[in-house]
Amino acid sequence: MVHKVAGEEKYVLTDGHRRFAAIMLAIEKGNTIPYVKAIKVSGNAEDRLFAMVITGTDKKPLTVLEEAEAYKRLVHLGYEVKNIAERTGKSFPHIYNALKLADVPKKLKNAIESGAISATTVSQLIREVKEGEDVVAIVETAIAAAKKQPDGKVKKVTKKEVVTVAKKEGKLKSEKAPTTPMGKLEAAYEKLKGQEATNFILLEDLLSLMNDENSTVNEIMRLFE
Repeated sequence: MVHKVAGEEKYVLTDGHRRFAAIMLAIEKGNTIPYVKAIKVSGNAEDRLFAMVITGTDKKPLTVLEEAEAYKRLVHLGYEVKNIAERTGKSFPHIYNALKLADVPKKLKNAIESGAISATTVSQLIREVKEGEDVVAIVETAIAAAKKQPDGKVKKVTKKEVVTVAKKEGKLKSEKAPTTPMGKLEAAYEKLKGQEATNFILLEDLLSLMNDENSTVNEIMRLFE
């Protein structure tokens, strides 16, 4: 399925991404494909992206990385995490973590796609390692050290294994417990962003109001009504 670009004789692929990729691969390998039927559809870019996230493409759910890219495109179109969460029915932490995955280096995306490591483990590692650029090296070291299975494939690297590598190389963030009330609140906020917390939206709104010098007591009270 495609939609027409306004004012131009160009079309953007809306659905059928896997079939299109298979067709291009077949052509690359020397096969002759005279034409491919495309169905023209209407609707704006945002509606198409939300449809992809909710229903998938070609009747298949999006992969973790495909979903992450869709969220990133929605953010670029001006949507806030709160809006995306409301329309997709996903939690705030789920979307925050997906947006982080959308920006990881290609090597990490390849490792996730190959099944060598889970997207969840990569997300957790990003939060716990001092420098973002160290994550790739840690994952590569852990994968290289992983034992191969009988079929020759590398066993999926676990969170424990990558943390062991990170600790050995001194790459983990030092855990200093915050002492001020605001520091504790902000620390809780950062930790909850990485979990499927149920009332995350309340904490985010509360933190936003407390950091806003123009907010009022009544606004904070309304959060708990």
